[in-house]
Amino acid sequence: MAENTETIYKDEYPLFDILLCMSNVLDLVSTAIADHHKRVAYIALSLAEKMKLSDEKKDMVFIAALLHDTGAISLKEKLGAFIFEVEKPYRHVEAGYLLFKKFSAFDKIAEIIRCHHTYWEEGRGAEILGEQVPLESHLIHLADRISVIIDKNNIIKQSKIICKKIEENRNKMFKPDILDVFLEVSQEESFWLNLISPECIMLKTKNLNLRTVNKQIDFNELLQLSRFFCKIIDFRSRFTAAHSYGVGIVAEKMAELFGLAQKECLNMRIAGYLHDLGKLAVPIEIIEKPGKLTTEEFDVIKTHPYHTYRLLKTVKNLEKIAQWAAFHHERPDGSGYPFNIKAENLSLNSKIIAVSDTFNAITEDRPYRKSIAKEPAIRILNDMVKNNILDANVVEVLENNYDVFNALRESTQKSAYVEYSEFETELANNIEKYSL
Repeated sequence: MAENTETIYKDEYPLFDILLCMSNVLDLVSTAIADHHKRVAYIALSLAEKMKLSDEKKDMVFIAALLHDTGAISLKEKLGAFIFEVEKPYRHVEAGYLLFKKFSAFDKIAEIIRCHHTYWEEGRGAEILGEQVPLESHLIHLADRISVIIDKNNIIKQSKIICKKIEENRNKMFKPDILDVFLEVSQEESFWLNLISPECIMLKTKNLNLRTVNKQIDFNELLQLSRFFCKIIDFRSRFTAAHSYGVGIVAEKMAELFGLAQKECLNMRIAGYLHDLGKLAVPIEIIEKPGKLTTEEFDVIKTHPYHTYRLLKTVKNLEKIAQWAAFHHERPDGSGYPFNIKAENLSLNSKIIAVSDTFNAITEDRPYRKSIAKEPAIRILNDMVKNNILDANVVEVLENNYDVFNALRESTQKSAYVEYSEFETELANNIEKYSL
């Protein structure tokens, strides 16, 4: 605990890789959506480059394009946005707007995301809900609509069909001067071949002077960004609205009681915040199902820690956090999922996240049951130890300090639920304005 602060926070983390990680998980919910956010970013950046936008504006286009559908929480909503003339996308654009608006580092991105489905309509698309539609929104709208009609088979032949369909919607859906830029860029066959490459975003950003691509964030910024991602994960459902936040805070306190160093304790909070990152790839219809899951549905649930691990481990200096976060469903006897790791190969940190996750889950309301009180909760945790589901030493520490942990969980989650309630109220109010 006596570590020097400069030593604790000296690590740096590549912002580009973190944003790409988040973008990738948003595209995992369906094969129909695979690489969609990266394709939109590639197209939008190509247009921004041709239009000679400033580096700052290109940077904003890049981030907004990579994360533009953050507010779409259900599979139905995500697939609905893949209809070329999407109908009433109000909920997901407003949800994305509010999530970004509340995060100061990305607040300038919020309005771009809010307006990315706004039609141009002979100039009437200049405003939405009384606010000016940013140029960047029109860029992303065009890029988004191009992406949803792409079929990777014979892309060169298909490019002419796409250009014709886009041209047919001049002045209705798309800003004419941006459409003209697209038609110019689209003449290059390499544009289309790059677009369907899994490396499309690397090909586009390699030679651009984007601040985001080169920026390294410090530990404090990582902590803030992980909390932002935690809200995106949790706010998909009222049943999970405070879950990851609670897991992070409880895991940090547990690590302190085990005498881990300050930096490691803070990293445990981040691991808790992000442990369910892979659940963004799980349809909300499964997460909120009130009855017993089918075998097929549970198989989908079992993929989430795998996605958490696979995505987080690609970010430099997050390799350990990736393991601690992703191994929360492994069991001491090796019967857990998805890696079947046995106790001797599980770190104390992973065991702490597993217990923190279970403790928070059983003391929260869920769609299939109410929260569980202290005595039955302790019995459940001890039964899980007997059945080789949870680590005995970690559960013992939790049981011996149950009231401390529960008070911490309640106060932490209370503040998170207040945030969620405010988010839902503002979201409902904003959506209502579209009908006025």
